[in-house]
Amino acid sequence: MYTGMLHTHTLVVVLFLLSILVKTVLLLSNKKELFQKVRKKTLVPEMIIDTLMVVTGVYLALNSGLVQVGNWFWIKLIAVIAAIPISIIAFRKESKPLAVFGLLLVLYSYGISETKSAAFDKKGTLIAESTQTFDVKGSVMEQGESIYLDNCSVCHGTNGKKGLSGSPMLTESKLGYEDVVNRIQNGKNAMPAYEGLLSEEQIDAVAQYVMTFQE
Repeated sequence: MYTGMLHTHTLVVVLFLLSILVKTVLLLSNKKELFQKVRKKTLVPEMIIDTLMVVTGVYLALNSGLVQVGNWFWIKLIAVIAAIPISIIAFRKESKPLAVFGLLLVLYSYGISETKSAAFDKKGTLIAESTQTFDVKGSVMEQGESIYLDNCSVCHGTNGKKGLSGSPMLTESKLGYEDVVNRIQNGKNAMPAYEGLLSEEQIDAVAQYVMTFQE
């Protein structure tokens, strides 16, 4: 369910962005007749897109562990909520500055969504400060547990059974060690890719720890 809503949300956001982009370009290039035709034809579809964007966004917020990490989601929400009426007013009044401002807000919110950071600092949001300054001590398993609890438990839970953001129950996983490493490195669906954010040693430690959840 979560994955389907995530894909739907991503689709409607892209459609919303394309719609605003096309109309803004037409407005800036002074193609008023074509602009009005496009605006009239997209009026109803845009209402549907706007509604789906809000509904799916609320669902994802209520079921995502990553929303609890930092303030990126709420900044994104404010940017989207502001962009919708600003764009409507801009195109109704054919205001070029407002149209550009609305487009920039949508682009900004999209960037936040992709990086999970208001400053587009993916590592700063997805990786806990304690992990970024990690002092390698103790066994590999102890290191893996520490990194997991600081960064992964928000969605997976301390016992691997939390299941937020559409994450699977780690206790029911049948993935082998190499598959777990691959999943951590490349991510899947709502799970971000941690390659480049965690070192190879850290990924190995987390993978070994995650394997202990399997029953």
